[in-house]
Amino acid sequence: MAKADHLHHDLVEGKVDWKGRTAVKKTHGGMKTSLLILGAFGFENLATVSLAVNLVTYFNGVMHFEIADAANEVTNYLGTSYILSILVAVLADTYIGIFKAVLISGTVELLGLALLAIQAHYPKAWHCRNQSCSASHGADQFDDKDPQEARHMSNFFNYLLLALCFGGSISLTFGVWIQDNKGWDWGFGFGAIAMFLGLITFASGLLKYRLHPVKKKQVS
Repeated sequence: MAKADHLHHDLVEGKVDWKGRTAVKKTHGGMKTSLLILGAFGFENLATVSLAVNLVTYFNGVMHFEIADAANEVTNYLGTSYILSILVAVLADTYIGIFKAVLISGTVELLGLALLAIQAHYPKAWHCRNQSCSASHGADQFDDKDPQEARHMSNFFNYLLLALCFGGSISLTFGVWIQDNKGWDWGFGFGAIAMFLGLITFASGLLKYRLHPVKKKQVS
C-alpha cells in the first residue's frame, strides 16, 4: 500500500510522456530536461535575430529595393512571423500539441533559411521566422504543485532570458559579420545550420519530456 502511494506521488498530474502514459516525476521533465529547450531557444535566436537588424541591407544591396521599400519588407516579415506564432499556438493547444508544433514550425523556419541561402548564392534562381510555443513547453517540464519544482520553473525562465540574449548576441555580432563580410549565402547558411542544431537539440529530449495532452475542441 505504501509502495502504491509512493508511486502515485511520483506521477505528474495532467502531463504525459511521448506514448501518452502519465509522466513520472523522476523520469520525465525537470531542470536537466529543460536545458534542451533552452538550447533550442538559443540556437533559434542565433539563427534569426541578425535578420531583424540587417535584412534591410539585404533587400537594398542584393535585391535592389529602395530603402523605404526594404524597410517595409522587413516590417512585413516581422509582422508575419508574429502572426504565424499565434496560429501555431492555436494549433498546438487544440490539435497537434506543443512538441509537434515546435518541430513543424522549426522545420518550416529551417527550410526558409535554406531557401534564402540558395537564393542569395544563386540570385537568379526565394523566409520564415516562427518563434513558437517552446517557452510553454519548458514550463510543462515542472510541477507547480511541487515547491522545489516551482522554484526550478522560476529559474528556467531566468535561464530562458539568458539563452535568448546569448543566442541573440552571437547572431548580432558573428552572424552579422558573416553576412557583411562573407556574403549573404554564407549568412543565411549560418542561420540554417543554427536552426538545424536547435531542432536536433529540441527533438533529442522526446523520451524525457513531460507533454501536455491535447484536448481537441469541437468547432460548432
